[in-house]
Amino acid sequence: MRCRLLLVLVFVVAATGPAQAQGWRGSIVLTSDYVQRGVSQTDSDPAVQGSIAYWYPTGWYLGAWASTVDTARRYYAASGAQAEINGFLGYGRRITPDWVIDIKAVHYFYLNDPAPVKYDYNEFAASVGWRERLYASLALSPDSTQFARTGGARNRTAWAGELSLQQPLSPWLTWMLGVGYYDMPSAQVAGYLYGSTSLAVQLRRVTLELGHFRTSSAAARLFGSDLAGDRTVLTVSLSL
Repeated sequence: MRCRLLLVLVFVVAATGPAQAQGWRGSIVLTSDYVQRGVSQTDSDPAVQGSIAYWYPTGWYLGAWASTVDTARRYYAASGAQAEINGFLGYGRRITPDWVIDIKAVHYFYLNDPAPVKYDYNEFAASVGWRERLYASLALSPDSTQFARTGGARNRTAWAGELSLQQPLSPWLTWMLGVGYYDMPSAQVAGYLYGSTSLAVQLRRVTLELGHFRTSSAAARLFGSDLAGDRTVLTVSLSL
């Protein structure tokens, strides 16, 4: 786990907020590095991402999210896969004027993964938000398969806990802060800390975000300093 945290771009969980208005929502994203829980999924290279989801007036939503990946080193998550696709089903609702909740189930799968061991897995997540400023989430995967420099495990339980803060600085500028812990099934190192801090500029449907990520030294032992550690990421997203 990482002890020294220079917090990075906040992960704020998708749909962790009040229930969306009914209808389709989507986005197209370009990022200089796809970072998940503090670790690069693209060997520090850029990624193209996109999402599409439908929200029902009852609070239910379903959709899919996709990203290019480039994990030539076989560590985290799928060696040689060309894309990651997440299908999800969730429910988000405001339960009081100050509090919102969100629960969802996600299936992760990797296209054209040549590895003999499949990395596809399921994840169940729950989050709570206060005044659209402070968020806490917990995610559990009962069938995670991971390989790291210290060893690997198949179809084991993994979990992640995260806290994040969003602070508007102006109508178009937001500062975000996040910290989390990922407990993964791997030999010798049980898990690691990760964190982020970022600034996001909202220009109508376009968002520019500059974030810095950091992990504890345990992540570097698991995946190497080229995938874990410090990194600064620029992301541009277009809401559809």
